[in-house]
Amino acid sequence: MAKTSIYDYSTAAASNTDIGGIGILGSNAVLNFDNAFREIMAQIATDISPRRLSIQGAIYGLTLSNNVGDAVNDIDIAVGMATTDSVTDPRTMVLATAITKRLDAAWSVGTNQGGWLDGASMPNGTGHAFMMQRSDTGVTDIGFSASTSPTLPANYDRKRRIGSIPREGGALITIKQDGPLFRRATKVDRSSTSAAASALLALSVPTGINVYPLLNYDIATGTASTDAQLLIGGAWEGSATNTIDRVFTTSLANTASVTHGGIGPIFQTNTSAQIYFATTIASGSLSTNVLSTVGWIDNRGTV
Repeated sequence: MAKTSIYDYSTAAASNTDIGGIGILGSNAVLNFDNAFREIMAQIATDISPRRLSIQGAIYGLTLSNNVGDAVNDIDIAVGMATTDSVTDPRTMVLATAITKRLDAAWSVGTNQGGWLDGASMPNGTGHAFMMQRSDTGVTDIGFSASTSPTLPANYDRKRRIGSIPREGGALITIKQDGPLFRRATKVDRSSTSAAASALLALSVPTGINVYPLLNYDIATGTASTDAQLLIGGAWEGSATNTIDRVFTTSLANTASVTHGGIGPIFQTNTSAQIYFATTIASGSLSTNVLSTVGWIDNRGTV
């Protein structure tokens, strides 16, 4: 009987008993089984390719941090691994050695070399960090772009966004990353004692992606008989409908009421870094109403 596939070892006599297409009886039973086992295991090893071992969305390490020597322009990237962003053919990329990329210079391969993919240097705005790989050589590097779908350097055909960092006033902001959590130097995004109808408010977080901002607020009454509320809503909600805090005084208590606190990462931004914000003042006035950004949560494609 002719062998029809690598799994078909029915070459012994017709009286042989086949299990899974492998002839296991007859004078050559042991040899047939041994050969079958070896070839099947070889086929399994071939089938377990890097694509099959890659877990979609996996990312480890690759922490971004401001370079000590030039915190204004340079970013250090720690060792780590990430799966490419391909849905149909994910591959695992490894950065075995920490590198530094200069965002005030056009991209060039290697550490302490340029890191900006879009031109000579990064302008104010958001720089998205991409792990990149050449499938022909396996060389891995990091590049930054204002786009979430950047044009990669020649021969680099695999990528994955591993984080994003804003540049403000001609300098990269100071960040502290812990996995998906990015802390930044506190930035006041709104300070007004006036009432505000529900509207989109831009925060000091990356643009181009959806993140969950980490916020602080301070709100205080200015007179007796004041009743005011601070409300927030995610960009997808369409309005600020969630009461974060309410401050009020009465005619019997003429001292100011002051509250402050943090707002957890439950309100998602749109790609313009906006959420909905509102302040209602039913009576009296406010002496303080400040909203500040202290960081954000970025899932970086893990979900």
